[in-house]
Amino acid sequence: IFFRSGMSSSAGVAEPHARGSSRSDRLLRLCSDDPFDDAQCAAPDAVSPETSAPVEVNTDAAPTGARAPVNSASNEVSAMIADLDRLFGQFKQKFDDMNKNLVDAMAPMFGPAEVAAATEEQKRAVFQGRPPSLRLLADRIRQGLCRRVVVLVGAGISTAAGIPDFRTPGSGLYDNLQKFDLPRAEAVFDIEYFKEKPDAFYCLARDLWPGAHRPTLTHRFLRLLADKGLLHAVYTQNIDGLERRAGVPPARLVECHGTFATARCVACTRAADPAAVRAAVMAGTRPLCAQPRGAEPGACGGLLKPDVVFFGESLPQGFGERSEADLGACDLLLVLGTSLAVMPFARLPQRVGPCVPRALFNNEVVGDFRPPSDASNYRDVVVQGACDAGVRRFCEALGWAKDLEAVEGQPQRAMPQPAAKPSGPRRAVAKGKPRRSGSVARK
Repeated sequence: IFFRSGMSSSAGVAEPHARGSSRSDRLLRLCSDDPFDDAQCAAPDAVSPETSAPVEVNTDAAPTGARAPVNSASNEVSAMIADLDRLFGQFKQKFDDMNKNLVDAMAPMFGPAEVAAATEEQKRAVFQGRPPSLRLLADRIRQGLCRRVVVLVGAGISTAAGIPDFRTPGSGLYDNLQKFDLPRAEAVFDIEYFKEKPDAFYCLARDLWPGAHRPTLTHRFLRLLADKGLLHAVYTQNIDGLERRAGVPPARLVECHGTFATARCVACTRAADPAAVRAAVMAGTRPLCAQPRGAEPGACGGLLKPDVVFFGESLPQGFGERSEADLGACDLLLVLGTSLAVMPFARLPQRVGPCVPRALFNNEVVGDFRPPSDASNYRDVVVQGACDAGVRRFCEALGWAKDLEAVEGQPQRAMPQPAAKPSGPRRAVAKGKPRRSGSVARK
């Protein structure tokens, strides 16, 4: 659409235009693998967008059988690329403004915007006017200044357990699903795509289903925070269940993207036996709903899936209200192993108070965290690298090294497998209720 309408009209070519009559048509053929001849590329009625005069095309001969236009029309291609750059420059600012307006418009669904800025005196008080560091953060905890710790975690805390993350090029789970020819990597978690082609998700679920992996040192650290009475809440994007298995109290755990512990039918929305769904997936078959259709004879036959939140589905009930309360009470925010690329989770770090210290344990600096080199950084501690290594350093600074070892030596909790409970159809998503959205966050 962009080439055929935007480029053709900018070139002064009337619509509908003849085949080969605009730079856009010829550029599409130059970039195509379809065979064509010189006459198509060197159309005499091509015009310049600046002068509306015919464009002179280099028609030097090319070897027989070769793609002649690639060599003979190099000047033409350069001109077309210049046109594209000019048009892109015109639309980029409009797009950026539109995207910002969209994010701002959606912000009320995810909670309040970033808290009002702190005064300079308040900023200096966070770390006594010194640059934020792991040691100073440990001092605050030892002094009893941090008693309501909120932790946000992502796939990066589970890579040491042998579970790949999603977005690492070459090894991430999205890259490993290329054999399914997905229209985009995230389609594996798109509810509409799942209804049409569920096999990619079922293949991925065999690797992700809880039970085959052990909690990492970072998961044990979450348990240690709870044992010391400092853990206010853990918000996890993960669906591997390792927080539960490590012993994080269920009352302190918010599984933002759902769980494998329950399952239901995507057609009739009635609950299903998660053990039966797991058995079918592990056997390489599609689990189908055996519930009666109601008045009609036979079974429902809809696809069954664990209660993992897909793009296009609502987050767990009460997510918005609870996250607002937890982050409002938070006096220390820890963010571990997440790219902060999926809304509304990605917005959570912005919702703590302006004088609340924040610590990021991650391979890269993400979100609105400020790196140590930023002179305006007064509260963000950034520890780059593997999560387990960063957490071990943190525990050593706290004097908790032996405590962490003791937690690591404790027996693991078995993964709960609750029996399916009958329930009616799920209600439609209420207007304004947060949905899991990847597109907004990446803009």
